[in-house]
Order: sequence, then C-alpha cells, then structure tokens
Amino acid sequence: MEGTQTAGVDRFGVIETRGIDYVPEAERHGHPRELFSIFATASISYSNIIVGGLLPMFGLSPWQSIAVVLLGNLTWLLVGVLACSGPSAGTPSTMITRSMYGVHGNKINVAWTSWAICLAAQAVWLIFAVQTILALFALFAIPTPPIVQFVILCAIALATLTISVYGHATIARLSGLCAIVLAIGLVPLVASLAPHITMPSAAASIPFSPVAFSTALVLIASQGISWCNGADYARYLPATTPRSSIIFWTALGGAVPAVLLQIFGVLASSAIDMTNFQQALAAILPAWFYPVFLMLFLTGTICGSALVAYASGLALQAMGVKIRRARSVIVDGLVAVAITCYALFVSDLTSTITSVLEMIVVPLAPGMAIYLADMALRRNRYNGPGLNDDTPAGPVWYRNGFNWAGLSAQFTGSGAALLFLNTPIFTGPLARASGGLDLSVPSGMLVAATIYAVAFQRGRLRTQTASPLPLAT
Repeated sequence: MEGTQTAGVDRFGVIETRGIDYVPEAERHGHPRELFSIFATASISYSNIIVGGLLPMFGLSPWQSIAVVLLGNLTWLLVGVLACSGPSAGTPSTMITRSMYGVHGNKINVAWTSWAICLAAQAVWLIFAVQTILALFALFAIPTPPIVQFVILCAIALATLTISVYGHATIARLSGLCAIVLAIGLVPLVASLAPHITMPSAAASIPFSPVAFSTALVLIASQGISWCNGADYARYLPATTPRSSIIFWTALGGAVPAVLLQIFGVLASSAIDMTNFQQALAAILPAWFYPVFLMLFLTGTICGSALVAYASGLALQAMGVKIRRARSVIVDGLVAVAITCYALFVSDLTSTITSVLEMIVVPLAPGMAIYLADMALRRNRYNGPGLNDDTPAGPVWYRNGFNWAGLSAQFTGSGAALLFLNTPIFTGPLARASGGLDLSVPSGMLVAATIYAVAFQRGRLRTQTASPLPLAT
C-alpha cells in the first residue's frame, strides 16, 4: 500500500502531512465555498487581461472576441464536475486516474498530462512574477542585469514553494485573502483604463473567420482545461458534500474573474499595446497606483504559482517517486526555475506563453474527456483506499499494472487533437487541409471519450464484477 492510515494534519500554518494517500472521513472538513477563492485566485491575474487583449490580434472583432471568451470559459464547468471526484475518492486527481490507466499506466499518464504541464504552467506564473518585479525596479531606475534577475527569480520561487510546502489548508486560507485584495485592486485599474478604451461599434464589424475564431477559442479554453486537478483541492471535503455546490463554487471562482478580465483585456487592447502590457500601463495609470498595481499582481502570481506547485508535487508522488509531499514540491520547484530561466533569458515571453497554452490541449483535452467518462460510467463512486493499493491484488492493477482502455484512449485522443491543432509552432495535417481550422479540443475529447467508454463497457462485461471499481481491460 502506498498510503498511510495514520492521522493526518491539514491546518493553516502547519505543514500538511498527507500527500497522495487517502483522507479518511474523520479528517474531512471545510465548505465548497473554499473552492471559489482557490480558483478565483488562479484566475485573478493580469495574464488573463493579456490573453484577452491578444484575441483581436487573431483577426477577430471585439464582439467576436467577447463571444470567444464566454464560450471558452465554459470549460470551468467541466473543472467543477471533475472536482466532485475529490470528496468521493478522498485522494488527489492524479491518484483517481489510476482507475482509468492502472497503477503503472497512470505513471505514464501523469508524467505527461499532469507533471510536465504543471511544471510548464508554474514556469509561466514565475515569469509573470519576475516581469512584475523588473517593472517595479525599472520604475525606480534600479538596474537589473541577468544575475539580479536570477536572484529575483529565486526569491519568488522561495516564497511560492514555502506556501506550497505548507499545503492545502494554508493555500485555502491565503487564497481567500488574496482573492479579496486582488478584486479590490482591480477597481482603480479599471477606472484608470476606462477613459482610454474605445467601445466597439456594432456597425464596425469584421467578417467572421472560422479559422481565427477556432484558434482563439482553443487559447481561452486551454486555461480551464489546464485545471483538471480540481479534486486535489476538494478531497478534504466530506463525502456527503453536494456535488452541485462543488460544481457551482469551482466554476464560479474560475470562470467569473477570467471572463471579466479577458473581456476587459479585449476592450483595453484598443488603448494599450498588449505585447508590452506593463510599460503601456505605466503611461496610463496614475503614478501613485502603478507600483501598487505591480505589488498586487505580484501577490496574485505568487499565489497562483503556489497552487500549481502544490499540484505538481502530488503528481510527482503519483508517478511513483518515493518522496514526502513537501519535498516533492521543492524538487519540482527547482525544475520550474530552470524552465523559467530558459524562457527569461533565451526565449520570447509572449510566444512562450501562447505556445504553452495552445499546446497543452493535446494531452489535457483527451485526458479531461476520459476522466469525465470514467466518472459517469462509475457514477462517481471511487474506492479511495483501493486507489492507493499498488499491489497485484488491488482493484486498479488491471493487467500487469496497465489499463489499456485508458491508455489507448489517451494516446489516440491526443493524436486526433494533434491532427487538428493549429499553432504558430505546429499545424496538424487536418488543420492544414481545412484551411487552418483548429478542432483540436472537440476532436481529442470526442475520440478519447468514445474509445474509453466502449473499452470500459466491454471490459466490464468480460469481468462481470460488482466492485465499486469495475475492471476495464
């Protein structure tokens, strides 16, 4: 057994002792409202303003861009549905997926759909944090040679990892405070930019382009899809927590700030250069508020990075690395720092961020579809202790530790997504044949869910099991 049944600790200001192991019902606590602040903190970031501001660059009108924002953020509803598996299983998302891929197969799945993605996302958050401090230093004419930038990066990483090491309860408490502070700080930002914004005219329309619309939609949808690990933050809730409340608070926390900030970004693109967001703001915002704005969003990026670092630590454990959760966070943090160094000193910032957001749908969209299909087929019934049983006698061992129903669905779905992907660094053959139409998300999800559902049903018929974790070979 990988898990431990000793009493766990999950209190604010105390290092969380549980990692991927099962959380007994006696240790469950909290209210689904906590999920609102956690995911709101992830969404209240000026990265969402930048992403929204980039949409008109795809060749979309402001109204078309707003439609993309509204449609793309519907993926947060799916994140809320996935979060419902947390209280049911009492384990993180990366352990629940053992039911789909098997003990050993899950290690492969987690490595490229969770761990690698978390590291890339954490690097993006760290980049934003470093850029914020560099803008603050520039305001006071403080020189920032590469060695200074590296020291800044290390300091931010230390703050981020400290929060992540303390774990779930500390993250939940700080997220609530952070969300309130950031929401208040947005008021003078909007008020300062509003007079410079040119509102779109209904008469001044741009011809609709399915290619531009679909490509932009993938960019927006990818942000919700990237939070498939909602169960990580919901697993401490009592098993009897209403699913509707979990879905509501998760989706509300993630989608509402994202929609508002992205729409604001769309409108603000008429007033400022979104490819150089911070310097453009410096010329518009009141002198007193600009440094305050930078400090507010530095706080938000640190909290957002901490969320991702927490998930990446759990993913590293789920890959079979025998290490305590707190230490796994530190290991992943060092890797993320290395990635950030490359992005800061070698690569172009804007292209790095857009490429990461667009490419992650290849593994994550099919993975989300398989996860949703598994929840539906099992009626969200998971045996938490059984998920932590990595022996051949365990319910998720399947065939030599691999569930080929999940693995074949994942790889086939990812292949389908890749065929229809259209990004600056890669265009799939089917996307090219269709003139650049990007159908990577729906094609990947549909193919993966169909293959998994068919294989699951066939496996259940063969095994004729009545286990709460029916086999699907």
